[in-house]
Amino acid sequence: IFERPWPDCSHWQNSALAAKLRPLWEVKDKINSELEAMRKNGGIGASTEAIVTLSQDELANFSELELSEYFTVSEVKRDAQLARGTIRVAKSKLVRCPRCWLHHPLTAAGLCQRCTTVLNLA
Repeated sequence: IFERPWPDCSHWQNSALAAKLRPLWEVKDKINSELEAMRKNGGIGASTEAIVTLSQDELANFSELELSEYFTVSEVKRDAQLARGTIRVAKSKLVRCPRCWLHHPLTAAGLCQRCTTVLNLA
C-alpha cells in the first residue's frame, strides 16, 4: 500500500471556484490567527466563544450565518464603520447553549432559538 503512487486529481481543479473562495480563505486565516492569540492569552478556550466583526462589504457574497459556521464562531457581525480588511474578534458575553455550544441568547427552554426550533420546544 505504501508503494502506490498518489492519485492524479488535477481534473478536479476549478480555477474559477478557487478564485471566488480565495478571499474567504484569506479572511479565515486572519480570524484563526486572532483566535489562536486569544487562546494563548486565556481570552477564550474554544473558537465558539468568539464573535467576529467584519466590514460591511467584506465577503458580501456570504451570509453572516454561513460565515459563522465556516469560521466556527458563535456569531459574525458586519459593521459599516470598519474599513475593508479590518477584522475584530471578541469574546461573546452571551451564555453557551448546552446543546450546540454556541453562545446565543437562551429561550425559556434553556436552549438557543435554533436548538429550541429543531427540537420543537417552542
